[in-house]
Order: sequence, then structure tokens, then C-alpha cells
Amino acid sequence: MWLPNLEFDDYVITDDTLSSFLSYRDFIDKKLPLHRSPVIESLLLRFRQSILPQPEKFKQWVEIAVSRSLRELSVVYYWFIAKPFDALSFPSSLYTCSSLTTLKLQGGNVLVDVPPTVCLPSLKTLQLRFVDEDSLRLILSSCPVLEDLLIELKREYKTRVINVNIPSLQRLSLWLVGDVRYFSESYVVATPCLKYLKIVAEKESFISLTEPMVKLEEADIDVVEDVEKILQSVTSVRRLSLRALCNSPQEFVYPVGIVFNQLQHLKLCICRKDWSSLLILFLENSPKLQVLKLYVDTSMSNIRLLNYRFQRILKLQGLIPNRR
Repeated sequence: MWLPNLEFDDYVITDDTLSSFLSYRDFIDKKLPLHRSPVIESLLLRFRQSILPQPEKFKQWVEIAVSRSLRELSVVYYWFIAKPFDALSFPSSLYTCSSLTTLKLQGGNVLVDVPPTVCLPSLKTLQLRFVDEDSLRLILSSCPVLEDLLIELKREYKTRVINVNIPSLQRLSLWLVGDVRYFSESYVVATPCLKYLKIVAEKESFISLTEPMVKLEEADIDVVEDVEKILQSVTSVRRLSLRALCNSPQEFVYPVGIVFNQLQHLKLCICRKDWSSLLILFLENSPKLQVLKLYVDTSMSNIRLLNYRFQRILKLQGLIPNRR
């Protein structure tokens, strides 16, 4: 009862019966109020296969943790047959918890309903995998020291505008997957101190990087079309992973005058017809490149032809001897 780190995870239940799941839920309900540690460093609540937790009881559990100067909260709740009223919401005290440094919320049944009075002065890590536009705007504007942000949007959540303008932010991950008709009309990213950027998007044209990220050291880009716009803002990276699909017959257009002066590690996916041109452009415009990793998309089946083209490119660039 004095442990500062608590994990409640129904995945470890081996007896797949209703009574076992009820016992699991009752265990949390009875034991968590008796917890005596003055500070709860971390609390994990994961529901993946058990019966639905009661929303009011869930609120009480979080309220108890907040009263113990909670530092880190992680909630995972996937229940694919749940109804809208089965969603789990949080007490308002969570959104004004001054001790909270990490908040990770995952699952379509976790409701992020941020009140207007939100204030999280110590929050440094935030992961939101399902969130509406208003709640996202409120919570991002109330985290003055936020350093690590992950946002995942899926087709169920219609969002018009997302602005990520956080001077303190160092790591940003944007996951935009699903039907593009449900996606934002505008994703604006202005983060001058960013060191790591990850973008996974099925419609990259919605993303706007408003200024070059001069402190950026690593980028992981997985987009469909118009990757040129992103590359113009990430020229300072030392490590770059790129998977750029193209649904149109138009070939990739490398931005004129763009040079990756600091790039040392390049990981490039072979997943488009003009991949060899893209590789040559990177080789010609990355004077400090030391490590090159190529990997083949599962949809590309002619490995022998790809290997032949790659050998030709290396010979033309003078990277390997021109042997028979």
C-alpha cells in the first residue's frame, strides 16, 4: 500500500471468466482508496479485455491519484462494442493538477473533455490519441513547459484546425490516419526549439511547417504526396527516415537549392517508381552522409530489379568500383 508506482492491467488475467474480470475491477475499487503513499509517481490503468469499468468509479480512482500528488497517468481503454455512454471521462481536478508531468491517454473510449479552467504547469509529456479540436486547443495553451507531444487523429474525429505553437516543445509526433475527409483543413506547426519530428499522414498537403526548424536533429517522415514542403523545413537534421508515397503520376520534385549539410544517417523506403531519382538527389545534396539504409515496401516485389538499379546508382556516384 506504500508503492509509488501502480499498474492495473487486465491483460495479465489468465482466467477468462466474468467473475475474474469483476474481481479485477473490484480489486481496484477497494484497494486504491486505501493507498497510503503521499506521492503516486505513476498510475497505469489498462482495460483491453475485461468488462467495462464504471465511469463514476473510474473518476474516483483518478481523483484519488490526483490527491496523492500524481506525477504520471497512463490510461488505455479499447472496447470496440462499447456505446457512447460507456466512454471514460476524467474529473476536473486532473486538468488542474500541478504535480502532473506526464499524461498518456489511448483508446477511442477515453473522452478528453477539457474544461475552460485547465492549467497544467508541470506537464512535460502529453500523448493524446483521440481528441476533438476545442479540447486540444485548450490543453495545448495551458502547458507552458511541454516538451514531448504526440497527437493521433483518426477518421472518427472531425477537426478543422490544429495549431501547434509551443516554444518549449522538443519532440513532436503527428499521426493522421484514416479517411482524409475527416481530417483537419489545416495543421500549423511552429516549434522553433524542436529537436525531433515525426509525421505519419495520409494527406500531407494539410500540414504547414511555418518556419525552418534550425535545431531539428532527427525527423521521421511517412506521408502521401507533397513531401517537398516538409523537406524544406527539416534541412538541419542529422538523421532522416523518409517514406514518401505518391498517388499521382507526377514525379518527385526536389526543392531547388535545398542542401542537407548536417545529414549523416539516411533511411529511405523504396516505395515509388521514381525512388532512384530521389536517392540520387539525396546523395548529391548531403555532403556529410555516412550511413545509408534502404528498405523495401512490402508492395514492391521485384527485389532483383531493385538491387540492380541500386548497384547502378552507387557506381554512377563513385561509391563502389565499376566492376563486371
